[in-house]
Amino acid sequence: MMSSASLLEKVPQPWAALVRPFLQRSHEFEDKEPLVAYYLRTHVAFLCMRQRSKEDKDGTAFLMTLLDALEASKARLGAQLQGIDGRTVLTKFALMLFARADDAERTGNASMAIVRLFYTASVLFEATAQFTDDGAMDAVAAQKSKYAKYIATRMKKALDKNEPYVSPNKLETADDDAAGGVGGVNGAGPATTFTTAPASCFMRPTSQPTSVSNRAPAPTTAHENLPALPYAPPPVTQKLDTPPPPPHTPDADTQGRSKTPVHPSPMKNTYAPPQPQHTSQQQQWLSTSSAVPSLPPTPSSAQQRYAAPSSAGGGVGATGFKPSVDQMIDAQKLASQAVSALQFYDYENAKQQLVASLRVLNGVQ
Repeated sequence: MMSSASLLEKVPQPWAALVRPFLQRSHEFEDKEPLVAYYLRTHVAFLCMRQRSKEDKDGTAFLMTLLDALEASKARLGAQLQGIDGRTVLTKFALMLFARADDAERTGNASMAIVRLFYTASVLFEATAQFTDDGAMDAVAAQKSKYAKYIATRMKKALDKNEPYVSPNKLETADDDAAGGVGGVNGAGPATTFTTAPASCFMRPTSQPTSVSNRAPAPTTAHENLPALPYAPPPVTQKLDTPPPPPHTPDADTQGRSKTPVHPSPMKNTYAPPQPQHTSQQQQWLSTSSAVPSLPPTPSSAQQRYAAPSSAGGGVGATGFKPSVDQMIDAQKLASQAVSALQFYDYENAKQQLVASLRVLNGVQ
């Protein structure tokens, strides 16, 4: 079987700059990670087939040699390639190397080992382009590959010039800490976030009118804390509510007695008051309790207002909007970008792409 080192010697000069980085990384992974090495060489074949022309005999000869080497590697790997997605294999190792290099770089350290990690991660990200429809990296892989190359070049330049390396991420982290460190250092920040209004502000729910029949009427706020108010008040309260008659003649008493027994029997059977004078006070409570329950429609109207956004939240599609063919194609592209972002564990970008796809399907501009 021809190794990647042997293939490096046979690369045509016009293709050297294009394929040598992938063959070199394939040679590095050949012993420890043969699957990564295999998919790096398949990417080289992918690039050569796009660059090959009928007049280029050297390129055609190299391509045939490369394909023979791939067939031998495929036979040697055998069962290891069963049910394996090459894009997933390359992506996992690229993310692993990228995370390792990024953690070391953010601490301000600089070394050629970190440079090689960043550069190898960028090469693995580029190799995932062989699995896309257009032969180009998706947005997430392209962004990470570009960033890895930038940091690797920046760090190598500082090392070559023997200058201290300053991480741009370290500067951004310092700015973020300075902006948010006021509440995070002494713990005052979390304490202020849990500050709430006094509990007395929540003692009056909107459903209070439903239990008014068992409580005192709402206008008598001064007597809310008295335990005797939910039931029949003593006769003294009735004397306080009615103005005292100056003459206090017996005729007035007889008139009051003749007016009070309007409904004597129902009130005696229900509350069993000691005196018939209590029935007028209880009738006032019943009248207030029958008038107060007109308030509950307010929560129902609020629920209707709350339910209105849910129907509108379904988007324009809830009104019968039918997307066009072009809009469905655009939505499909956005959904595929979301899938690509999830392969790189970039869930934030995936959510944005999915939301954009739904907006296109709903006709929301």
